[in-house]
Amino acid sequence: MNNLPRRMIRSNRLLQAALCLAFTSTAQAQSLEDQYALFLGGKCDRMDFARDIDAILLPGQAGPRLKAYCDGLPPVGGVINSAATGSVSGAGLSAADDSARRRREAAQNENSEAKRGAQDFSVTRGNASAFLSLRYASEEQDATRYEGERDSDSLAATIGADYRFGSRGLAGLAIRFEDVSGDLARGGDFKSQAHGFSLYASLYPADNAFIDVSLNRNFRNDETHRVVSLERVLTQIDGSQSISVDIPAASLDSENDSRDFRAQLQAGYDFTAGGFTIGPRLGGFSVSSEFDAYGESGASPMTLVFDTQHESSLRSSVGVQASHAFTPSAGVFVLQANVDWLHEFQDDQRIITAHFAEDLRPNPTVLAFLNEAPDRNFYAARLSLSSVFRSGWAGFASVEGLLGHAYEQSVGMTLGIRKEL
Repeated sequence: MNNLPRRMIRSNRLLQAALCLAFTSTAQAQSLEDQYALFLGGKCDRMDFARDIDAILLPGQAGPRLKAYCDGLPPVGGVINSAATGSVSGAGLSAADDSARRRREAAQNENSEAKRGAQDFSVTRGNASAFLSLRYASEEQDATRYEGERDSDSLAATIGADYRFGSRGLAGLAIRFEDVSGDLARGGDFKSQAHGFSLYASLYPADNAFIDVSLNRNFRNDETHRVVSLERVLTQIDGSQSISVDIPAASLDSENDSRDFRAQLQAGYDFTAGGFTIGPRLGGFSVSSEFDAYGESGASPMTLVFDTQHESSLRSSVGVQASHAFTPSAGVFVLQANVDWLHEFQDDQRIITAHFAEDLRPNPTVLAFLNEAPDRNFYAARLSLSSVFRSGWAGFASVEGLLGHAYEQSVGMTLGIRKEL
């Protein structure tokens, strides 16, 4: 019962957000920049503050910076143009970082759509094995209607162990750590630290066939510094234009936590001819993410407090894997290529709600804006080289990237080792 008032407040805020987006024109109030311009334009006249006869805000409604900006008569002339920057939609979804298929093969990289590797190498020594992998990735997101351009670099380490049960399956546990840092094109930067664990298993119901399943739990902490300002475009009688800065540029700082649960199921079948193998791959990937509420700090009336967010994704993958094995005296080498078509079924463009940090009223004005809609269809490609030696050691290296995505580019490299015990 103690959670009932909070749930009611949350429901009311979402209703206000929906009404705001429904009754405000698309050009006026659907991005965060539009919402800044809408509510801070005209000296905050749309925020419905109580004012005295001189248009000064009555006490107790706003913090010092917001009150100082909103006091008095609105500026004369000009069109408000908000230059607020920085992504506030929470951590994005990533690929299946801890899928079972990557653990099952001694020569497998961290993002592979693997074949039934435990049976492919006759040089393995024991049923148990341990592994370590390192992955570097570079990602870029183009500027869109709802989110600004940004780029990031990440480094992740995964350590784990698994056990093979005869020739029909294996199970294992992996722990993963990741650091991400990036820049916002219009000013600011961000960084995050994440850790998580995964339980995974592979089954081999028939020769040349496999079924993989993995369950993953991840935790993330994000720090963001985004630069915001508010400007007006002034048009003179002669048609010339100039910029009036109503709110000077300032850095807004925030820190927030999130967590997600991931589940993945994948199956495949391999056709072999000599040292060549080719086969189809079919999978499903589900993610449920929760982002805590958080507030910003900074020397600007544009600081915000964001409500909790929830994001769900259901993605399918359909692809093909081809490989060729080489067997010199030292062990086995496998050159492998994968191409997958990814389709998003569930993740939709979300309404994000927030209010000004210095709006002190019991029912503050709600800002409601949209994140960028997910790309429903794109591709992932990967090229990898694996090696397994008769000593029981194995190594792998891979390069992978996205193809055909509407606004994201990503390239990653993975190196790893495994030891049969």
